[in-house]
Amino acid sequence: MDGRQYPIDSFFLEKPCRNYLKSCVDTVMKIYKKEKSGDVLVFLPTAEDCDEAIRMAEEQLQLFEKSSNSDNSKRRRQHFTSNVLCLPLYGSLPQHLQGLVFRKDLAEKNKRRFIFATNIAETSVTVSTQNSFLPKNEYP
Repeated sequence: MDGRQYPIDSFFLEKPCRNYLKSCVDTVMKIYKKEKSGDVLVFLPTAEDCDEAIRMAEEQLQLFEKSSNSDNSKRRRQHFTSNVLCLPLYGSLPQHLQGLVFRKDLAEKNKRRFIFATNIAETSVTVSTQNSFLPKNEYP
């Protein structure tokens, strides 16, 4: 398992996309809509990309939740409540903000975490996978 403590699935696009940030956020939203629980870790090249992806994801989450709340389906409203934390993780981020990724109380309060990270997390960070989502083959 190449030194990993948890199994992972990696997915790659077959063709280049026009906007990789939009594609990443769209994939995260597909996971959010189809899966009831679990965390998502997205690797991006720069800290600026992480911050922009978080802005885009939070915007899409707000729009989706507004449309779900206007829907008459009670089941949908219960499933898609404000239960997501979009968190950045990169080297220049202050320590106290990096630490939010590791707070077990956030993960245990039915808060899903969408973590947008640079490669700092690839080699030196382990995020608890209790209740974490391991993607299915249908993504991205």
